[in-house]
Amino acid sequence: KTLFATFVSAGEFHLVTGGRNQILFWQVNGKSFECSNGLFGRKGKEQPLLCGATNGRKVVTGTVSGHLYMWEDNRLSRAVKAHDSSVNVLRSIKIGYISGGKEGGVKIWDQFCNPLKAFAVDDFSPKPYLMSVRACDYDVERAVVIIGTASSEIFEVCYQSGRVSILVEGHYRDELWGLS
Repeated sequence: KTLFATFVSAGEFHLVTGGRNQILFWQVNGKSFECSNGLFGRKGKEQPLLCGATNGRKVVTGTVSGHLYMWEDNRLSRAVKAHDSSVNVLRSIKIGYISGGKEGGVKIWDQFCNPLKAFAVDDFSPKPYLMSVRACDYDVERAVVIIGTASSEIFEVCYQSGRVSILVEGHYRDELWGLS
């Protein structure tokens, strides 16, 4: 089962797909695609890969155990514990990567997956109904982080000060029939 797909802008491979206990590195060969399996080796365990991001030829994936896996070509080169539970979202940004976890953490990483900054939605006011982060991004020029939760809240966080603004509160479960 495929859970993510992302293009690779440089290097031997053109596309990476991943999911349940597998990662495939794809090359375009004429009018066809050829794939190579990812080799986990001893650096990490084979497990569901929920998301992936690329920066040039670097490929990073987020795991169900909360690790970031860094790949060189199709080989796992390094594993970093990123979150206390699954890495739900991973995006490439100008300075590296941003990740969001099921436990409600958002972390900004440099291009070598060294942590730069961390936020916890549990500390936000108002608190989200569900802490799980489902979407996040970082605008370097404006120095703001945007975070979407499983319960449909969208927050904007100032990178420097940590000041939080709630942009949207939504209905995440059941149906809304009307307002009076």
